[in-house]
Amino acid sequence: MQRSLPAIVASEDRIVPSICIYEVYRDFARVRDATSATRAVAAMMLARVVDVTPDLPTMAAQLSASYRLPTADSILLATARRFDATL
Repeated sequence: MQRSLPAIVASEDRIVPSICIYEVYRDFARVRDATSATRAVAAMMLARVVDVTPDLPTMAAQLSASYRLPTADSILLATARRFDATL
């Protein structure tokens, strides 16, 4: 997890789906502590955080079925496709 922070910090041109805030906080808090989780989320907030809008779950569900992806991963992929972003 330590190696992921520099990539997140240099991220003003990056998109972060809001579900990632949940996932990262949960994982950092589980593996490390709440302070580390808060710092990781603060770094992510330097990017453009995008909400899950009503059209995204349908697209994510289709991608999940097609590629056998877990929910969060399918939302990430759907968001990347919606914004023409690279994962």
